[in-house]
Amino acid sequence: MEQNENQNETQTQTQTEIEPQGKITITWDDLQSRKVEARINEQTAIARNRAYARLDADAVPETTGPTKKHFFYNSIVYMAAFGILGGLFAFGSWAALGGKSVTEAHAVDLIHQMQEVTAARDTGRFTDSVADEALSTLRDEGRGNPYFEILTNAALSLGDRDTQLSALETRDRSRELIADTLMYGICGLFIATFLAIAEPLTQRNFSSAVTNGSVAALLGLLGGLTAALFIYVMTTTAGPRNLSESTIDTYSWGVLGLFIGAGAGVVMRNPKKLMIGVAGGLSGGLIGGWLFVPISTLTGSQQDSHLIAFLAIGVITGIGTGLIENATRKAWLRVIAGVLAGKQFILYRNPTFIGSSPDCQIYLFKDRKVGPRHAAIHIVPGAYELEDLPLGQKTMINNKTIAKTRLRHGDRITVGSTVFLFQDRTS
Repeated sequence: MEQNENQNETQTQTQTEIEPQGKITITWDDLQSRKVEARINEQTAIARNRAYARLDADAVPETTGPTKKHFFYNSIVYMAAFGILGGLFAFGSWAALGGKSVTEAHAVDLIHQMQEVTAARDTGRFTDSVADEALSTLRDEGRGNPYFEILTNAALSLGDRDTQLSALETRDRSRELIADTLMYGICGLFIATFLAIAEPLTQRNFSSAVTNGSVAALLGLLGGLTAALFIYVMTTTAGPRNLSESTIDTYSWGVLGLFIGAGAGVVMRNPKKLMIGVAGGLSGGLIGGWLFVPISTLTGSQQDSHLIAFLAIGVITGIGTGLIENATRKAWLRVIAGVLAGKQFILYRNPTFIGSSPDCQIYLFKDRKVGPRHAAIHIVPGAYELEDLPLGQKTMINNKTIAKTRLRHGDRITVGSTVFLFQDRTS
């Protein structure tokens, strides 16, 4: 009897003992036990954690989510995508609210088309009947346009034509200012709004998207007014003879770009973020404005040139902002596991809060393990510190719970179901 008890005791010890090689010895009967399965899972997890502890920062798995989600969470990608949307909305609204208004540019466009029809008739590409019908259609479209009527009036001498055009331009200065303000204001409003809501929408932070979008919309409208006044001053003081139309367009779109890119920095009240946005917006505006006249000349269409300009400002501002932001970042968190896998958060604010509240700079939505303000990252002289806040489950660094500790490059921070990789360029 005593011998059997000793055998059972020895067998029980053997069942739970971990051999030096990391194996677990069990009996055949224990294969049906849930305790054994749990113990195997436990030892597997320990082995995995030890393996992760030996990895460099770049060797940590990038994401556990779908590849497409990882790709879209790249700041350059989603900023460019939202820039395109902003440009398309701007162009659609501009066309609907007066993109085909009666202006000198429209008159010049019609005359250019008439010259092309006449050239096609002279070279035999158009018959007389086809050419006459096309010219009649263009004349009907230009009827009521005072610039078109003056420019197509063969009875006027060159001097009389210039005098009448000068008088007409002086009379229409205020109307042109209103038209320019409308065009630039619409462009600024939509592009600035879409670029400002890009970042919060990737986090599903809709309240921040509303706040960012509202501020950016106001800045966009202000930028539109400023750009229109800039054009008015440049054309009334310096005059088109001193500055080319292309130069004026380039500078005016650049002015608008400054305001478009400033939205996120103003909302965050962060000088560095503001400068990054301004630099991205300025580059987008200058390139978009520079393309305006060449595209108009190439296509013979004011609408095509506006579309290209709107899209160029949106896309280049978005891409430029993302590139400049990545190039100048010092420390950031990259999500390597969780619903935001692949996204990065640059540490601008001090402190930067992580939590389930939309007020947090790093918003972790729909995670019951995460408190409203779960953790905070403090910028201290020469370093960054992570503090666990008393809400939600414990914050962990490299699988160890912490209260407050200094971060090192390559640290893995676990907050609820999300794992961040801390990266510090200065380390």
